[in-house]
Amino acid sequence: MLAMSGAVLLWSSSVVGTKLIVNDLAIGEIMIGRFACGALILWVAVLVTRQRFRLADIGWRPLLMGCIEPGLVTALMIVGLLYTSAVSAALIFGLMPLVQPFTGRIVLKEPIRAGVLVGAVIAVAGTALYVAGRGGEEGSLIGDALILLGVVLACTNQLLARRVAQTKGRAVVVSAFQLSAASLVGVLVLFVIEGRTTVLAAADDETLLALAYLGVFATAGPFFLYNVALRSLPVGRASLFTCLLAPLAAPLSAAVLGTTVTVLDLAAIAVVTVGIIAPPVIDRWVPARFSFVPR
Repeated sequence: MLAMSGAVLLWSSSVVGTKLIVNDLAIGEIMIGRFACGALILWVAVLVTRQRFRLADIGWRPLLMGCIEPGLVTALMIVGLLYTSAVSAALIFGLMPLVQPFTGRIVLKEPIRAGVLVGAVIAVAGTALYVAGRGGEEGSLIGDALILLGVVLACTNQLLARRVAQTKGRAVVVSAFQLSAASLVGVLVLFVIEGRTTVLAAADDETLLALAYLGVFATAGPFFLYNVALRSLPVGRASLFTCLLAPLAAPLSAAVLGTTVTVLDLAAIAVVTVGIIAPPVIDRWVPARFSFVPR
């Protein structure tokens, strides 16, 4: 739980970091700079800790994970936000905790605990509270569709990551392969889709520093912690933490970008936090017969 909390806190800072450079760089440049920097840090950690990193030992799943998330998911989220509002995106992404317990049951045969379902409802209510405090921003059909596709891919990746964490462990190695594959997706976006011919040619020192922050603290760190957390957290429980991304980004944005934090933003953080910590408390008091446990 602590690892997942740390991952979400670091991920939420990526919203602020990306906002600082999104007008100066192409989408592919942001992806390459961020993911390649994160991969480099993780590969250094692999070498320093002398871990075995043969792909034959780890398998193909971490590479697929990287292509899906952060690769395709990041691209879809950035493009989607060009067409729809951040409020609409937060609401769509906040639906993940309501879906993931059931996909985890179907695909991974994980039990659906009553506490997770109640926690999901509370966490989504916190997301709705955040959206209410940011009212007045309208979405669009194409932008919302791209965000929704990103959520579907994020759910798929979480199932893959949970299976890899259970069978392979070695979070540093898995994360290094994952971000290396994501970097290749960034190359594809930049050179094939966007049609650019150079990388970071117009980047100044401030932009490069922001990319370095994104690579180390908003990519390498959280993906490592995320893969560690999934060794013990079922996907239904882990997905609750995604509801904290948007509310946590609000105070960080206020500190760095000077945006306004409302009382509803702080209330949303409190409500989502209750949803995250509620499952073990509820499961302690709710009889097991109210949970859907695989036989």
